[in-house]
Amino acid sequence: MSANKITLERQHFAIPVGNIFSPFQVTWLLLLLVMFRRQALGYLYPHVIKHLDRHAVNCVPKISENYFENGRTLVLSLPAYNKLQKNENMLVAIKSVQSDMQSQLDTTDILLQNLHFSLRWPIIVFSPAGEIRKLDPRDWDTRNSDNHGSYVLIVRYHSGHLSEVREQIHQLESLPAWNSRAKFVVVAEENNVRPNDQILKDILKEFWKWNIFNVVILSPTELTNASTSVGVYTWFPYSFPSGRCGELRQIVLLDTCLTTGKTTARFLNDSPIFEQKIPYNIDGCPFRVSTLKFHPFIIYDNSTLDGSEIRLILSIADKINATLKLKVSLAPERKGQQLSNGTWTGLRGEIMYGFSDMIFGHILTNLDDHLVFDDTIIYSSDKFSWYIARANPYPRWLSMARVFTPEMWLVLLTAIPVAAFGMKCLSQGGGDEIWSYVKCVVSFWAALLGAGADVPYSPPLRVFFLSWVIYSLAVNTVFQTYVTSYLVDPGLQHQIDNAEELYESNAVFAFPDTIDKFLTKELLDRLKPRIQSDPVVCLDYVANKDNFATVAGKKLVAFYSENLAQRGAKHEIFQFREDMFQLSTVMLLPKGSPFLELINDILTRLLEAGLIDKWYNDIITENQIKAAVREIPVLTDTYIPLSLAHLQASFVFLFLGLGISSVVLLVEKILR
Repeated sequence: MSANKITLERQHFAIPVGNIFSPFQVTWLLLLLVMFRRQALGYLYPHVIKHLDRHAVNCVPKISENYFENGRTLVLSLPAYNKLQKNENMLVAIKSVQSDMQSQLDTTDILLQNLHFSLRWPIIVFSPAGEIRKLDPRDWDTRNSDNHGSYVLIVRYHSGHLSEVREQIHQLESLPAWNSRAKFVVVAEENNVRPNDQILKDILKEFWKWNIFNVVILSPTELTNASTSVGVYTWFPYSFPSGRCGELRQIVLLDTCLTTGKTTARFLNDSPIFEQKIPYNIDGCPFRVSTLKFHPFIIYDNSTLDGSEIRLILSIADKINATLKLKVSLAPERKGQQLSNGTWTGLRGEIMYGFSDMIFGHILTNLDDHLVFDDTIIYSSDKFSWYIARANPYPRWLSMARVFTPEMWLVLLTAIPVAAFGMKCLSQGGGDEIWSYVKCVVSFWAALLGAGADVPYSPPLRVFFLSWVIYSLAVNTVFQTYVTSYLVDPGLQHQIDNAEELYESNAVFAFPDTIDKFLTKELLDRLKPRIQSDPVVCLDYVANKDNFATVAGKKLVAFYSENLAQRGAKHEIFQFREDMFQLSTVMLLPKGSPFLELINDILTRLLEAGLIDKWYNDIITENQIKAAVREIPVLTDTYIPLSLAHLQASFVFLFLGLGISSVVLLVEKILR
């Protein structure tokens, strides 16, 4: 186990010097005060507990050993002391400091020594000092991933004022490793007064404002010369009668710590102190959730509310027995962002300003949201790719010509006169059978087309002609095999199917600004001209306009491609073979939300059961049925009746042949 670590914040003395002492005298006076202070563990720290019974502090090590996680940082927060009122003088300040040192120095020493010598936690000691700088959560320090595991706060309650308590919490909240879900032990005192129920309620309410709910308060309940009974108090925000919908009604005495100040503290009932504060059943309390219209995840049309994530949120609300207060935002800001003036818009503004307890709507996980908000576990993933218009098909009248490449057609047409010339030469080499060149050409052409042709009788000519027939049979078989396929589907012209080719084209890029954070600056500079719009609008551009390209998730495209086909879009949408990246979906809650662990647990169970994917697939299937594009496999017919449109190429070649033959006939008539 690593050695404990104690860090001390510098304590500022707010003492009006005036003209009582010179600066040199004040310096020596402060040095003398420091010399009389006791060292603990090699570090100087301020001792701040005034008029606090040491027995309450003796219960802290017992709680720490039983409930604080070993190895995680323990933070001890001490209240500021020796702050003078406006009209106090230097002599009063000196007496106050001396009183603190003489009466309570041992109490703080014992607490720190007991915590330190257990060798279980790194320990950090803080005391409010000076101005507290608000930490920007996006200033992420990758060198330190520490998250505080527990806190011990010694707080003072002055005549009904919680300013010092609030100051202590504010300082802790400004630390990078702040963790509002850690275990908090609060030792409360009011000067010369034993805290009553109202004081404890006020302290618990103040902690609740900072989303601190896993907290217990130690307060003496019975003081005698021999022993002290210290009550361990807390509350349950959603368990009546202690709390109702996050409103404190009654504090709960969990257990009583008994101590004599000389022996180890023990608990009267050994009851659990840190129990689950947020139950699975919140008794119909309102759960405010905001979302936006985003098919197929949130379908909100004509008073119809459905979608895969709507079904998900309804299941969560039903599981925790909450009254769901669902708000579907139609504002143009959609998911929202932080403006240059610091204000928030859209859905993120809803939780930032406390209007909603949670937002959802296919929110893509990213570092900024993770640092500013509390994000749930990943419950869905989607692959993103480039989508462009599918290439135009070839004209049907070219379908027969596309069976062979132009080079192959040239070889075929050249082979006929060459073979005819060889046949003519072979017939003139000897024998009684003489074939003219025209007769050879016509016979070879007829054999290639599979028609009847004159057959030679001499053995040499028969062998040569037989070789041509075999060649013609092979060519004719291949042609007839593929010509029907090309008549039905003439094929597409050149299709852009990779990113580099797309970037070099004259395409117009359209995609929302939410994608920008997942692309490099160099790539964004290449994606011009560009239009920023809603993902659905960008898909509509691709389907109905020329030379548009967009980045979208496959789940979104799977839903809208059916609607675009039903509306008669100009182009089909083509997806690149390689995906750009895969992104995950989360829900967002305010930082420190007490519902986070509860929501994560329910999401985990729904995800493992496969219900989230099932709801999405059901939505897609229902949409396909409505769009009349989904066929029952048993009734699907693989036969396609050929129409006049399919046989355009046949009629083109027919009329071409008739035209050529007519011209030849006219030429013969004229020449004769």
